[in-house]
Amino acid sequence: MLTKYTMKEEFVDEALEIALLKALTENPENYWNLLDLLPPGCFYRYQEEFKSIAKSIESEATCEMQINVEPHPEPVEAAKTLAALYKSRLLVDVAQRFMENLRDRKAFEEVVSEVETGVALAQQAVKELSAGQIVALPELLVTVLQEVQAKIQLISEKGPGAVIGIPSGISPLDSLLGGFQRGIIMLAAEPGKGKTTFLVQMCISAALNGFPAIFVSFEESLSNLGLKCICNVSKMDSKPYREGYGDIVKFEDAISKHAADLSLVHFIEGSGKLSIDQVRGKALQVISRCKTSKCLIVVDYLQAWASLYHGYEDYRHVISSFAGELRGLSKRLDSPVLVVSSQNRGGQNTSKLTSLKESGDLEYGADAALFLTDTTNTIFPITPPARGIELSVEKNRYGDKGKIALVFRPDFGLFMEPIDYSMLSTNIPNIFGR
Repeated sequence: MLTKYTMKEEFVDEALEIALLKALTENPENYWNLLDLLPPGCFYRYQEEFKSIAKSIESEATCEMQINVEPHPEPVEAAKTLAALYKSRLLVDVAQRFMENLRDRKAFEEVVSEVETGVALAQQAVKELSAGQIVALPELLVTVLQEVQAKIQLISEKGPGAVIGIPSGISPLDSLLGGFQRGIIMLAAEPGKGKTTFLVQMCISAALNGFPAIFVSFEESLSNLGLKCICNVSKMDSKPYREGYGDIVKFEDAISKHAADLSLVHFIEGSGKLSIDQVRGKALQVISRCKTSKCLIVVDYLQAWASLYHGYEDYRHVISSFAGELRGLSKRLDSPVLVVSSQNRGGQNTSKLTSLKESGDLEYGADAALFLTDTTNTIFPITPPARGIELSVEKNRYGDKGKIALVFRPDFGLFMEPIDYSMLSTNIPNIFGR
């Protein structure tokens, strides 16, 4: 029977595979020594045979398979070669799909997008080969030293006030968190306290510092989020433009001036069909295109996404599942995930971890927990429409907890520290009434 030839055939060494299998059957110790070097797909012709041998060795059963070749004399080198061939086959899959898309006369943009996503996924698959490997402490310390050196160099190059993670643009928050680092950062507040505006501002800060941001919205329309972005960076009141009586020339000028600066901000409209794996694929595509090592992912909000998912009847189970998948997303992308959680009715306008809906799973699963609470007229006098907001860091695996006084201007879609706000130009009324 004829078999279809594919480009993968050029990256297969059948003789090497069978010789290595022989080495495993003759000396099972080789299997344990090579386990971390042999990804599941490294055997192409003899994948089922490898699985059978592995099962026998792991169960300490006698392997009945007869292999009539000489065992490979250098099993480690053979395993490394097969792993390299496997990585090449991952890229062959991308190239094959690329050629098929060209033959199908797909649109240029769609072809390029699929290639970018495919390459990014291949890179991610290679990166994940190390997951689950056992590492001795001396070997680990080599990596730790390299990471510490890289961080010291990064801070040295950026200068005072620099952070390791993605900057939030709010200096006290960056001091506490070290910027947004890999992990789950939970944000909660009662309705009307500016959660979505805060998320938009975090995305803008990431973009202005050279990091792509992806805003997954289950609440507001994408066009309204775009309006918030422009009004935030240009310090313009969004109300006239939402209601149709704004100065269109001024708005066009703002877009012309700031659009390029915001090019790293991306949006995804949430739906019941959107999966976390799809978000991961889009994020990998953006990271690859922007040539960065990480991105900021924002989800507005967790319970809304979970309510559209019908994989489990138990809603708490859904929340727990989503929280776990988001943690995996953060780990695989080495990127922070900033997630909005709603609060239970009795805990609104508080900064208690127990106020988070389904708090048990979220409280323990989050790396950091932030709360926005109303403090108007309790810390310093505020002139409406400005509002006093306290940003509380109630959980922080990266450092200390703390409380940060902020001024929120809902009309401009802007959070600022009081000292910065008081120094703002006079076209925005001074909140201190001076």
